[in-house]
Formats: sequence, structure tokens, C-alpha cells
Amino acid sequence: MFQSLAAKITAGIVCALAIALAFVIWRADGLSDSLEAKRNELASERAAHAITRGSVETLQGALEKFVGAGKAARAAQLSSIEAQAPRSAVLRSKAAAIRAELESLEPDDQCRTPGFVMED
Repeated sequence: MFQSLAAKITAGIVCALAIALAFVIWRADGLSDSLEAKRNELASERAAHAITRGSVETLQGALEKFVGAGKAARAAQLSSIEAQAPRSAVLRSKAAAIRAELESLEPDDQCRTPGFVMED
């Protein structure tokens, strides 16, 4: 009877260990699947970040070209304004002379065109 009881206890322990082993294997399989899913998700995120970085670099390059073109245009405009300054001064003095002459005219005087206006 003692051997029968020992065999039953041994069988019970073996069954319990088999159930525990089956549970551990099932749990390990679940963790393995979860790990694989996380690895796939990480790979997808890295690919998406690579695409995003490429887009950002493309946009930065385009922005640098745009800003460079704007700076070049601004420099050209300032150069043009500086080159036009002497001509503008001449035209302002002619306009001032015309205004001065207009102020000196009487209402029934004829307005003549000054000679320096016709020079250009």
C-alpha cells in the first residue's frame, strides 16, 4: 500500500510538473510572439523615421536654396538702389526746380517746360 501511495504521489508530482511545463512553454511562446511583434514594430518605426529624416533633409536643402536665392535677390536690389541713388538725386532736384517755378507763376501765366527737363 505504501508503494501504491508513493506511486500515486510520484504520478501526481509528474502530472503537476507536466502541467507547469506546459504552462511555461505556452507562456514562453506567447512572450516570443510578443517579442517578435515588438521587433517588427521597431523595424517599421525605424523605416518610418528614415523616410521622415530623408524628407526633412530634402526640405532643409530646398529651404537653404530658397533663403540663398532671397539673400541674393536682396543684395541685387540693394545694389540697384545704390546705383540709382545719383539719378534719383538729379530727378529730385529737377522736381524741386519745377515746383519752385510753379509757385512763382501767376494764374494767367503760361507754363513753359524748362530746358533741363527736356535734356534726358
